Amino acid sequence: MCVVLHTDLYEPWPVVRAKREVDVLRRLGREVVVVSWIKDEGTPWPIHEVRDGVRIRRVKFAPPKGGIARAMGYRRISKMFAREIAATEPDAILCHDLEMLWAAVMAGRSLRVPILYHSHEDWPAMVSERSPMEARAFARLERNLVRSVDHVYTVGDELASKYRGWGKPVTVQYGSKSIAEMPRLTDPEKSEIRRDFGFANGDVLVGIAGSLGRDEALPAILEAIARLPEHVKLFVVGGLPRKVEAAKTLVVDRDMVRELRSRLDAGG
Repeated sequence: MCVVLHTDLYEPWPVVRAKREVDVLRRLGREVVVVSWIKDEGTPWPIHEVRDGVRIRRVKFAPPKGGIARAMGYRRISKMFAREIAATEPDAILCHDLEMLWAAVMAGRSLRVPILYHSHEDWPAMVSERSPMEARAFARLERNLVRSVDHVYTVGDELASKYRGWGKPVTVQYGSKSIAEMPRLTDPEKSEIRRDFGFANGDVLVGIAGSLGRDEALPAILEAIARLPEHVKLFVVGGLPRKVEAAKTLVVDRDMVRELRSRLDAGG
């Protein structure tokens, strides 16, 4: 199985969904090779590596800057990655996210092997924040490419319905435990947790459970929380030590800027 990623599987922190899939495949006795697009050419990670029994092929290539340059170079870049994927001679290709799907489809067609597509999010909607035109182009591209996909894996029913509407078999893989597996806490236990972390019973908690890595837009979340009433508090669970420290520094810096602005507004 060739797993295709637009980032590294392990560095600077693991891609959890992809890592779980790799672990499952390994337990099933499958050989796994990962082809990753590393956009920072200065990273110290080796081009070729075997880690935990998984072969890693890192392609270090800085994407073009600017929307027009990206659009002009995307086909060429996809062809380059298609050659890298095909060179692994896989029996099947598992591509994560739309950014690498064109390359995976080209490689899969040339080898005549199954193509599996793991869609973590609505990619066109995500890029629409920076460019509505780019979003429309990706939406059209995705629909065309999915025609060559054998199976889609995604994270919720809303996205699944889109792909099912295109006639594709879909498996929904939630990123959390099932409700039945969630621990049931009593009211006294909940109050104790709140007390331990300095929250009052009347506080409204907005929770984040994650790595504080690629997927958590912490600056935007802090900006939103700052505009809410004082009793609305942010509660973050998880994160590697260096990410936690970076988050704390971000909070302190934003508080200092906010205090300075308040003083200036007050004529202080």
